[in-house]
Amino acid sequence: MPWSLPRILLAADLAALAVAGSRTSAWLMVVVTFPIVAAIGGYYRSRLSLLVLDDLPGLLGRLLSVSAVSYALHQQVDGIVAESFWNDVALAAVAIVVFRMLVYSIVRLARARRVVEHKTLIVGAGEIGRSLYRSLEAHPEYGLRPIGFHDPDPLHLELPMLGEPDALADLIQTSQVRVVILAFSSTPESELVRTVRECSRLQAEIFYVPRLFDLHSLSVRDVDDVWGIPLVRLRRASLRSSTWRVKRALDVVVSLGALVFLSPLLALLALLVRLEVGRPILFRQRRVSIDNSEFTILKFRTLAEVDVTESDVDWSARTRAAGPVGRLLRASSLDELPQLWNVLRGDMSLVGPRPERGHFAREFSERFETYGHRHRVPAGLTGLAQIHGLRGDTPIDERARFDNAYVERWSLANDLKIMLRTVVAAVRWRGR
Repeated sequence: MPWSLPRILLAADLAALAVAGSRTSAWLMVVVTFPIVAAIGGYYRSRLSLLVLDDLPGLLGRLLSVSAVSYALHQQVDGIVAESFWNDVALAAVAIVVFRMLVYSIVRLARARRVVEHKTLIVGAGEIGRSLYRSLEAHPEYGLRPIGFHDPDPLHLELPMLGEPDALADLIQTSQVRVVILAFSSTPESELVRTVRECSRLQAEIFYVPRLFDLHSLSVRDVDDVWGIPLVRLRRASLRSSTWRVKRALDVVVSLGALVFLSPLLALLALLVRLEVGRPILFRQRRVSIDNSEFTILKFRTLAEVDVTESDVDWSARTRAAGPVGRLLRASSLDELPQLWNVLRGDMSLVGPRPERGHFAREFSERFETYGHRHRVPAGLTGLAQIHGLRGDTPIDERARFDNAYVERWSLANDLKIMLRTVVAAVRWRGR
């Protein structure tokens, strides 16, 4: 939506800063940095409850912080007048509050008159679900219009039930549902988690009522409130995040830079492999990545004889004895370096679940319920499971647990930490 609430709030804050401040370089720094720190604090996110008093402490604290830093940096350089600068800060604080009050009033009025409303599906037709339904119907200022319930085993048959028990994703798409609220459905939690993950790429926002919600604190940033019932907003799926494109750009820059920087080492390793096992120097094998798509992964060859067909279905084939160069490459993971080309091509990412052979990916998906969920993002050169020592013949369910934790909590900061820990682990190995 071109005029979604986050964009409107950002425009309001920028207008407030522009109206209140002078055209000095110190104030320009405030104008640039304040929206960034406010966005990091979550003050441009969509919300159900819109109250300026909720924003006031955080917004004013951030405005004072960035203003103090800007003043300290520019005082000696530009000789700015303290009284004039801090008058601008005070005026900006007032303008931000006034502009936000105006935006919130307009949005609440549009919601109350149902000019702005989003189709809402409640998963779970128990007491909490029914209470939410009644509250949303009675209070349109939340901007949510309940259209019915989804529950495979409802206690009250007179309620408006929608969709087949196992077809939540289809129901969301066909009914153009924009908001889904999980409210203690009769569906087992493990099955509900699987279903929600299948819906993660849809445009609908997903909330859930937390367990023991009577004791739940509303201090958590992603918690909203509907007439006294807390709702926790599920994070957007990684691929729907606005920063996901930055991840791909980082993949291209780092992989290209690494290929250039490491080209002498790659040439040396290729020569050693050629002398030890002959041609081909590279080992190619089909692996599974995002959405179970397959690609050809590249490695330095470490076996004297390669039977790709056998290694595709033989788990132990990869551990057979190799020469000293091959053993060195495997122990140090240097045999994985050609995968930087896979990253540059877009077959995989620098960080993500390690790709598995198709035969074993299908087998593990049947044996371990959550294994297939790791394929929601591209495979990676390194990952959260690998930096915890889960590589090779280690428990598959533990690796899947770490991989899914990575997907759920994905951020650029986590990617950078994983890459740093991977480099540290490689340096430590070389220092042995």
